[in-house]
Amino acid sequence: MKIVNNNIKSKLSVLGVACALAASLARAQSESGLYRPLTLAPADAAASGGGGAGDNDEKTIGPLKLLDDGWYFTLAVPALLPSFSGEVGVNGHNSHIDVPADKVIQNLDMAAFFRGEVSNGRFGIMADFITMSLSTRIEPDGLVKTLGVHFDEIIGEPALRWRLLEGARGWLDVYAGVRYVNIYQSADVQPNAQRIEATSTALVNAVGDRLRTALSESGLRDLIAQDVGGQLTALGGATTLPAAPIAGSLPGAIRDQIQAIIDARKAELAEAIRQGAQQRINAIKSDLSQSIARTIESGLDKSVSRVDDWWDPIIGMRGRFNLSRAWYLTGRTDIGGFSVGSQLAWQVEAALGYQITRNFFVEAGYRALSMNYQGNGFTYDVIAQGAEVTIGVSF
Repeated sequence: MKIVNNNIKSKLSVLGVACALAASLARAQSESGLYRPLTLAPADAAASGGGGAGDNDEKTIGPLKLLDDGWYFTLAVPALLPSFSGEVGVNGHNSHIDVPADKVIQNLDMAAFFRGEVSNGRFGIMADFITMSLSTRIEPDGLVKTLGVHFDEIIGEPALRWRLLEGARGWLDVYAGVRYVNIYQSADVQPNAQRIEATSTALVNAVGDRLRTALSESGLRDLIAQDVGGQLTALGGATTLPAAPIAGSLPGAIRDQIQAIIDARKAELAEAIRQGAQQRINAIKSDLSQSIARTIESGLDKSVSRVDDWWDPIIGMRGRFNLSRAWYLTGRTDIGGFSVGSQLAWQVEAALGYQITRNFFVEAGYRALSMNYQGNGFTYDVIAQGAEVTIGVSF
């Protein structure tokens, strides 16, 4: 897919930049004599997800200093305001989504974010958690009176990290772990009774008119698709949520049932028309219209839901570069999936940070997470990206 190819190119470019920055950091520290292995001297703790670096001067507003024989903790809240774009689908019923951040805010029911780390020397355990609940209700112009859609997403990322470099100017880590994704979706459909009754009557009259000349099987299918299917497009289209059209199979099932109902009485109606028996014609049309209306209404009066989840292995790199006593740059990037869960998954995060005190910090930046998952009839090829603000404490 074109989206996947672009994701791969983007991810390789990001990894290339990260490697170049790592080499530059190591060279700068080596030349300036600032590189300090953890086995020889204390290193500074991170402000972004653990570990960090600062000057030894007491006037420096730096993070807590890590000691090889001590345990240190970081707790943070990385509030993310994402937009969603890509392709989602269920059992071949796919739709393209483009949900801006303002629509996410408008449809947001609940969101929670957490990031933590426990570290001792070069070794650390990282965890990242995101949950978001969105819902919307639309009123399409057709046989559907209202369509309520609900979307819940939970993402958890436990990982182990190892510190490669640390000095007064910053640090560089590599990490490996897993990303667990759980997506719950539901659609509540309420039929439009008045529109259904009018559509059923119009369809039966159209069938009667066609039978006066000739009405083939394909002609009947086209007629049903035009009169009924054309008023059910909302069930298979995109909404203002990153949800798949899980009710997209309902229109096809309803069309098939309607065709079976008409086929069962088509010959009888055609004979009545040929004989000019108007009373019989009216009775058959009335029965057909009522049967079709009941079929459409019962077929639409449904609630559909499903849960999909998967695990992605991930490997990545993160780092920090101190700009001054208090200001710093931080970032991370990882890639994963490898067809274990997602075919491909990647993440990029970059931020400007400020060390308020040795314990407290704040960061503002950008984060993007892409996942291309296909399994159990579910397609989720989506990029979530947007501004991120993090506040945290290390102790």
